Amino acid sequence: MKHVILFILILFGITAFSQSQQHIIGKWKVCTNAVFNPHETCETGSYVTYHFYEDGTFTDDRKLILNGKQQHYAGTWKYDGQTLIIDVDDKKNMKAPPVSYTIQWQDDNLFYSKDLEGKSQVIYTYFKRVQ
Repeated sequence: MKHVILFILILFGITAFSQSQQHIIGKWKVCTNAVFNPHETCETGSYVTYHFYEDGTFTDDRKLILNGKQQHYAGTWKYDGQTLIIDVDDKKNMKAPPVSYTIQWQDDNLFYSKDLEGKSQVIYTYFKRVQ
């Protein structure tokens, strides 16, 4: 009986993880603000659009000129139900470390991360679902 319960708990944990991974898949506008806004739309100011794919890769709409050729930023992403890790594949340039966001969901179409910029400036990074 203990083995059956353990199996069910493990299966539930795997299913919950898969669902949380699935929830990130799609197109998201990403913007920042120094003020918390639980209804952020990323419609004003500048923003970047990320495309998170099911295979754990992403692209965004920023353009990078490398060796005279225009390229988009791309890399991999992971989400464990609490932390979203974005790792830009820039081996041809300088290798930047992955960026981690500890996220809070507002609803199915909006989540944010509260971080520090510099030593004391609070900055909110918002992810707003586009499709």
